[in-house]
Amino acid sequence: MRNNDKHKKYIEKIGFERTLQCLIEMTDDTMISENIVPIWKLKLVESLEQAYDAYMSGNKDSLYENA
Repeated sequence: MRNNDKHKKYIEKIGFERTLQCLIEMTDDTMISENIVPIWKLKLVESLEQAYDAYMSGNKDSLYENA
């Protein structure tokens, strides 16, 4: 990404939790309208949900287990 600083500021402003929620919702919404869902989207949502769960539980180490 070209504007990493810009994106980092947005994430800091709205928070990591809300950022993950938005990414999960946006990806889910695009899958609803598709007849065939690419495997990368399924894996993306799964990874985002794992990151969200780890963040919410305070277990930051688990964010890197599946990386």
